[in-house]
Amino acid sequence: MKRFIVEVLEKSSMVLLVLVLLVGLVAGYVSGDILGAIVGLIAAAVLAVMTFGVLFVLLEMNESLRAIRQQVEGGRKL
Repeated sequence: MKRFIVEVLEKSSMVLLVLVLLVGLVAGYVSGDILGAIVGLIAAAVLAVMTFGVLFVLLEMNESLRAIRQQVEGGRKL
């Protein structure tokens, strides 16, 4: 069950990342044509990296710890 929750969290965060980028693009375009769209996309990318980057790192750490735990329980040396 815990693995399912982690997978759902990972997939939903990717979808939210794309949505944040799209919202930044549209908001920038509405406020100032093409240049505004570029600035909005860059601002949204910075915001998304700060927000979701931490989550992606934590999820990757979880996968690495799971692999190490399985190796230790299997009796293999690291």
